[in-house]
Amino acid sequence: MWTLDNTEGFTQSELDMINAVVSRTQSENPDVDESNINDRANNAWFEGISEAELYNSVKF
Repeated sequence: MWTLDNTEGFTQSELDMINAVVSRTQSENPDVDESNINDRANNAWFEGISEAELYNSVKF
């Protein structure tokens, strides 16, 4: 889970969106390690990305 305590430069709203995408992707791909999903989210992230764009970049 991405939190204000383990990240820098994110708003709570952005973290909520990232966590929603990670959670959705993980539930759709239970065989994929969560760290791989988090890595994809981290690599896809840019300021202003929408939840749909992030999901499309992270999904398997």
